[in-house]
Amino acid sequence: LPGALVLQAIPVPTFQGGIGRNLPFAVLVGSYLLLVAVLVVNWRLRGFVIVLLGVLLNLAPILANQGMPVLGEAVERAGGSVELVPRARGQKHHLATEQDRLVPLADVIAVREPFETVVSVGDVLMYAGAGVFLAAAMLGRSRSEPPRAPAPGFGRSPQPSTRSGTRR
Repeated sequence: LPGALVLQAIPVPTFQGGIGRNLPFAVLVGSYLLLVAVLVVNWRLRGFVIVLLGVLLNLAPILANQGMPVLGEAVERAGGSVELVPRARGQKHHLATEQDRLVPLADVIAVREPFETVVSVGDVLMYAGAGVFLAAAMLGRSRSEPPRAPAPGFGRSPQPSTRSGTRR
């Protein structure tokens, strides 16, 4: 999980020609695929299915548009400047155009002060799932919830021998 998050956070250089111009998009998609793999492996943890759904909802417009479209009107409502949003595809974000697909799943939700950002439905689900996970981790298992069965081969009591205790 940390590796996938680092891949999303580090700046990736853009090269002008050949395969290098697609490097930022490839790194972005790779980071999402790592996130999906980690979430699928840990799907039983509370909230992880919700986070997985959010990641998949974000991945759809990213794949369809070579990056996440950002709605200009939402940027302005959030208090940002449309001029600061990249225009070129292939980066993590780009200003939404008429050619973009799956725009309702893109960054279209304005969040005002104190955050002043634009998020997607997938982001909201990821935040909600993370909240469920954190709350469950802090609160622990409820008293009404039965204890989980140990993994096969772990935590078993030794079986009594049928030969012990014979009388004469």
